[in-house]
Amino acid sequence: MLGDQTSLILDQIRQASAVGQKLQIRGSGTKDFLGFIAPGLVVVETLPHQGVINYRPEELVVTVRSGTRLSELNAVLAGADQYLAFDPPQFGGDPTVGGIVASGLSGPGRPFRGAVRDALLGLTLATSEGTSVHFGGEVMKNVAGYDVSRLMVGAMGTLGCLLDVSLKVMPKPEHESCVSLDVSRDTLVASLSSWHRQAAVTGASFVDGKLLLRFSGSHEEVSRMVSRCAGEVVSGSVFSDLRDLKFSTSGDLLRLSVAANSRYGLDEAIAVDWAGGIRWLEDSGLDFDHLQQGHAVQYFGRSELTERYSPLSSGLQNIHLKLKQEFDSTSLFNYQRLYGAW
Repeated sequence: MLGDQTSLILDQIRQASAVGQKLQIRGSGTKDFLGFIAPGLVVVETLPHQGVINYRPEELVVTVRSGTRLSELNAVLAGADQYLAFDPPQFGGDPTVGGIVASGLSGPGRPFRGAVRDALLGLTLATSEGTSVHFGGEVMKNVAGYDVSRLMVGAMGTLGCLLDVSLKVMPKPEHESCVSLDVSRDTLVASLSSWHRQAAVTGASFVDGKLLLRFSGSHEEVSRMVSRCAGEVVSGSVFSDLRDLKFSTSGDLLRLSVAANSRYGLDEAIAVDWAGGIRWLEDSGLDFDHLQQGHAVQYFGRSELTERYSPLSSGLQNIHLKLKQEFDSTSLFNYQRLYGAW
């Protein structure tokens, strides 16, 4: 039955290609706010294509179908005290693994535990010709040739439809504790930089005027780090709330990615994540054409924007266009989802 789902997806792609239809790849819909969804696209549903294909806890590798929900995968991993170290956002829903990889979004532990791209070992892709190809592997050490699979991370489905994904998983920390400290914005950059370099730190963020630190490791190591903080121990939910953007109430949210030691956007930010590398702005009205530093993505609000990512440099745009031409020359998949021209 699950093999039939692969055939159905490939058949739908071939039929759409034959008549010039364009396709929207959609899992559970938790990322529908991200990027621009052009009108009139025919939806390819990946949710029926679900299930764990292979899980080897002793090798820290799991392979699943792209429509597998995160809750199902987490339950399987929890049975072996393992987890996805990049802590994918859920945004109040239950995302699919394919959507997690395609969006490339990681949680607050990104600077400490690695990104989605770091965890991806290999994948199977449905191409614009309606065939399936496999890139990468299912082992930790897979270095033969260029790792094409990682091009799909953050591509938002514009290069092909993910069918199967192999991910590196990690043992859960023995102990974890979170602390809240009072820090002024004037000293925030220096504070985040200082804590970023400390052992056992797996989260360093700023929300509601508080510096939030997460420590992970052995009981002894975590206890020692917590004792060094002149702060208050708080629930670990502060980081899951930050991961899922629960601090925002305006319905208008922009993500600004900059150098962690920059002050750009810091005074306007309602939250800071990734040890200073991400600043979240509400009702910013930021004009992408006049962005002074970094890269911006409009998450929620400003529905009039069809270009929801700040423009690429000419060099990067040329690379993107060549990749799109190579993988999907007719713009069959997720047309205009990333950039309006393709």
